[in-house]
Order: sequence, then structure tokens, then C-alpha cells
Amino acid sequence: MSDKNDRPRPEIILGRLNKRLLELRGAINYLNDENLYSKITEIIRKLNVASLLNEHYLVAIAGYQGAGKSTLLTQLYELDINILKPEDGLGEKSPLLILEKNNILEPEFYLRSLVQHHDDESTFYTEDRPVSLLEFQDALKNLIMGQIIPILHVPKRYFNSELQGFLLLPGYEKIDNNNRAWQELMIQTLIGSSAMVVVTDSTRLPDQRKILMDMERKFLSGAKPLIVVSKTEEWASDSSLYRETRTTACEVFNVPENEAEQRVILTGTTAQYRKKWIHKFEASLNKISLMNASVRERQLENLGNILRDDLSEVLQLIEEAKQIKEIEIHINNDAKSFLDAFDKSRDSLKREYSRGLNSALNSHTGAVTKNAIKYHIENHEGFKNFFLTNVTSFFKYTSGEREINSEERILGAWNGENNKGFTLAHLELLGKITSVKLKTNSESKNSILTLSPEEILGYKDKSGNTIESLVLNSSTEHNLKAIFLDHSDKITTEHLKLNKESLKTIELIPVLGLEFVRLAALFPEIVGVDVNLMIRREDGLRGASERIAADYNFLNITKNKIINNIATVLMIDAAAEGLIDSIPLLVTSLQGTQGATATAGVVATEASSAASVVAGGVAIGLISIAIIREVQRQDAADRDLIRGVLRAIRDANREHYISSLDAVMDQLRLTLENRLRDRYKLNEHFMRRDRITCVLSHVRSLKEDMLEAIGEESPSLV
Repeated sequence: MSDKNDRPRPEIILGRLNKRLLELRGAINYLNDENLYSKITEIIRKLNVASLLNEHYLVAIAGYQGAGKSTLLTQLYELDINILKPEDGLGEKSPLLILEKNNILEPEFYLRSLVQHHDDESTFYTEDRPVSLLEFQDALKNLIMGQIIPILHVPKRYFNSELQGFLLLPGYEKIDNNNRAWQELMIQTLIGSSAMVVVTDSTRLPDQRKILMDMERKFLSGAKPLIVVSKTEEWASDSSLYRETRTTACEVFNVPENEAEQRVILTGTTAQYRKKWIHKFEASLNKISLMNASVRERQLENLGNILRDDLSEVLQLIEEAKQIKEIEIHINNDAKSFLDAFDKSRDSLKREYSRGLNSALNSHTGAVTKNAIKYHIENHEGFKNFFLTNVTSFFKYTSGEREINSEERILGAWNGENNKGFTLAHLELLGKITSVKLKTNSESKNSILTLSPEEILGYKDKSGNTIESLVLNSSTEHNLKAIFLDHSDKITTEHLKLNKESLKTIELIPVLGLEFVRLAALFPEIVGVDVNLMIRREDGLRGASERIAADYNFLNITKNKIINNIATVLMIDAAAEGLIDSIPLLVTSLQGTQGATATAGVVATEASSAASVVAGGVAIGLISIAIIREVQRQDAADRDLIRGVLRAIRDANREHYISSLDAVMDQLRLTLENRLRDRYKLNEHFMRRDRITCVLSHVRSLKEDMLEAIGEESPSLV
């Protein structure tokens, strides 16, 4: 059995699941069922909020209705009182995300929503849309159709990272049929937040003991929230009332006496009194944290319940509605067998790639962790000193040596002495898989570190002879051209006819897609990525062939049929005559061929993502949030902190590569669907039914992956 630390955290898979749920929402338009639309929108809202909680460090502001939560936030940012109107007992029904932004002077209002594409009713996406104050306030008081979460952008004050902020939660109530939808969302955000502030009204603290203690028992046990008692400005001069209120708050929330000074803050709204408590609030904010075993258990349990109960119910309802609709559908067996063959090959390839990726990433992470811990032991100024023990101050250093050292040392540890990070190991993995699948027999027994780019490419042997694929014969080449290429005036029945190797040909399409990803990772220039910075060039593909020709002359004379077959799958018409046999010609065709516009352009864009390195400049924010989360979970001087941060970078890498592969495979399948639709004159019912079936399969697979990960991290929840 593998070590628990070898496995990614369940939340890391959320991004892919949310993407598939958006696809599913579009696919079920065909079923014409408003009840289904409503139910899947609720799931999308919950899991998008879960993803938001995972990707940010958020401090929840919780309490019962009318306790003073909105007033606290208004005081913290000195907002106009009309923005978050304190309406006693008539509070929010949606969580509010508050994020600090650079370069703004006034609050800005946004609404993150599920949006239907105006040109395609079956395409949905999420969007952060600027809204008026009135629309913003309406979204807080009501769950608007398609709403995920309102967002308030405020000028910078307490945090230095845009990945940090507050979550203002609806008032806590016991759940009934009338409040279930927004109370469940409130509880989810309460449990999933990184830290918590609980607000209670001093005038009602004794009367609300029962509600507050119920809240503490169910959701706060094991946590150490910051307790804010509002409306105490009149007691500032009465030390006995002040102490009595603090004592009552400590009793309700199980705050030990030795923590009372730091964790219980009495607040009010007068300007003079605000000066007294605001600095204390900020100091205490730096020290609160929810991250311990019992809190983590509740987070996983809540996420598991959403997947196991809510999502499973919706998937079952969709399946039943789809079966009823299938009565209308004529199934074309040839088209179905081709799509099934593609799916089977893609899934098998992805499993092999995922296993290899996990193994390679774990090996790389283990090696860099060992070196990092050694450095930590040998140098007291290593990880120990630049990881700070309070929550927000890591991001307070906006310039200077400390910040530079912290980022550079993490990236230095991950990237290693050769400054290539995981890139070479990933290339080696891709090469092993595609060389076997394409039967090129080009895999070198030497370490990839000792090979030249030409040797890594593997299209020529040591004598300079071209290495061809044993599976890409004339029969499979004919089938690929018959399916993918537009022969225009040259088209004949013979051109279109498929031979007995057709199913085997379909199974090779995902392999050719993976080989294209390998080319993009080995030579990022072919998809317009800067080789040194590993980010997309502003000029994209323009000039890429010239840059490749200048730097890698041998790519001009590869003369390899693999490249020509990749071009065929990318629907580049010049491949029909076998004219594309070198990488510069492939690049030129990608940017200039009409047939490449719809398909190759998208695949190239996705491959450019696969070619970039997560631990480099493209995802420094992920590294920052990984650091701050690990600082919360354990002592910053502990060696486990080093392990935790590097594991978080590993997980970000894994999701990046898997998501990029998914995007390439999705585009290839869509292209195949379109070609089969034209070939077999498939009706709309068949295509829509296939789309639902395909996306349902993806969602179910990701749901099971997440539940398995939850069970492995917390076996008691299985």
C-alpha cells in the first residue's frame, strides 16, 4: 500500500469535476427538464464554492441573524453603511466573498454566475460580472437564478495576497424546508473556511446561548475561532460589565481563560471605540486557524455528502430522463462503435499516463524533499526562518530579500540543480508511453538527462535513419484521411471507404494526440510557448517555425510519417498529400491552413498549456496558498512543513498535466464526432444522447475518484 502522503488531497480534483459539471449542464438542455436544471445548478453552486474555499485562504464571519456580521465588515473596511445594510433579522441568504484588490480606491461589486453562451444554448460557463449596488444587494438577499456567489472587491488593508479574504455568511438557523437551500450553503462555507470569526450581539448573548452552543457543538468543536461581541461601546468605561461579557462569551464558545484576551474581542461602531479594538482584531486575525484533525474531518464529511448524496441523486435523475428520451433515437451502430473505440483507447491511455505521472511526481517530490530537509538541517536560515508562524504576515512582505528568498528557495528546491523541475521526468514518461503504443522502438536506455533533443525526439536512430511507427501503416493512414480530411473536388467513394483496420485506426487517435503533447512539451515553440520562460509568446504561433529552424535544424529534415498522421488528425488538409513531414511544416500548417482553424488551433492551445511548467511563473499563486495553508496546519519550524508545501506543488502539477491531457482528448473526440456526423448523416438526437452519455461517464469517474481520496485521507468516513 502506498503512503498516504503519496496521494493528492481530494479537493485538488474539484477543478476538473466543476468543468465537467458545466458540460453536463449544457448537455442536458436536450432533456428539457426545468427540475433537472435547478438541481444541477445547485450542485454547481456548492462545488464551485468548495473549489473557491480550496483555492483561497478565507476567514468566515459567522453568527446568527442580526448579530452584527455586516456591521463588523462595514467597520473593518469603513464602507458606506448603505452597501451592507444592517437589517435586523432580514439578513443575507448567500455567502459574500470579500477580496482585497490592488489599485482600487472604492468598493466594486461582482456576481459570479452560471452563464449560458449567447450563441450556443448547450454551452455554459461561470463568469464574474460587474453589477450595480442594487443587483449586488438583491443577490445577497435572494439566490438569483444561476447565482454562485456575490463578490465584493475592496481596497487593500489586512492582506497582501489576492488569494486571501473574508467570507460573510448568512445567519445561522436551524434548518427547515424554507431555509434549507441557503442554510446548507452557509454550513458548507462555515466548515470549509480556513479560519473563522463568530459574531454575537452583547445585548442578546445570554438569550442566544442555546443557538450559539448548538452552532459550537456541531460546527466549531475543535476549532479556535475569534469571538467578536458587538454593541459593547457603552460598556467601555464599565470594567465589570466588560469582564462579565467576556466571561459569558468564553463559556459559550469553550474559550480557555488563558486565551480570552486574544480570542474574545468586544467591538462597537463609534469612531473612538473603533480605534481601540480594530488593531487588536487585526493582531488576533493573524493567529487564528481552523486547521486541526476534527475540523478537517468535518470538511471531508461535508464534501463527501455533497458528492455521495446530492450529486448522485442528480446523476440518477439525468440517467432516467435520458433513457426516456432514447426511445426517439435511432442508434447508428458504426458511429457508436467508433466512438466507443475512441473512449476505450483514451481511458486506457489516461489510466496508464496517470499511473506513470503519479509515480514520477512522487519520486521527484521525494528527492527534492530530501534535499530541502537536508538544507533545512544544515542551514538555520533555511526553510525554518522564512516560513512565518502567523497567517497573514507571510504576505505582508511586499518587497525585499525575505520575499525573494522564500519564492526562490521553494522554486529552487522543486526545480533542482538543472532548473528543469519535473519537465524532464514528464518528457521521459510521455516518451515511454508513445514509443510503445506507436511501436517505434525508439526508447533509449540512457537517462534523459544525457540525451540531446534529437535523441529525445526519437525519430532517427544513431545512424541517422528515420524511425517509423510499425502501427502507422498505409491501411491506418488511409482510414485517418478518410475520416478527418476534406478532399473537396478530389473526393470519391474510394477515398471515403474505410477498411477492416478502421477500429484499430480509431484507437490510435488518442495516442497521436498524446504524441502531439510530447512534441509540445519537448519543443514548446511549436505551440508558441517561450522556451526559457515557459509562457505563451505574445505572437503565438507566428514565427515559431523560423525560431525552430534557427535553433533545431534537424527538425527540418525529420521526414517522419508520425508527424504527417498527427497533422491528419488535426484536420490539416495538406496532410492528404503527405506534405507535412517535419515539425516546422506542421507549425506553418497549424497557423495557415483553413482545415486547421477549428481543430488544430484549439489542440495547439491546450498543448501549450501542457508544455508549461506549473511550478514556474504560471502558478506562483498556487505555491503561495500552499505555503500559507501548511503554515496553519503545523509549526513553521517543523520539517513536515517542507514536506507539505512540496506535496502541494506536486498536486498542482498533477492536476495541471491531467487537465491539459483531458482538454486535448476532448477536442479530438469532438472533432471525431463532427466527422462521423457528416459521414453517417447522424441526427441531432444521436449526437446529443452521445454527449450526455460521455459527460455522465466523466462526472461519475471524477466523483468516485474524489470519494476514494476522501476515504483514503479519512478512513472513518468510508
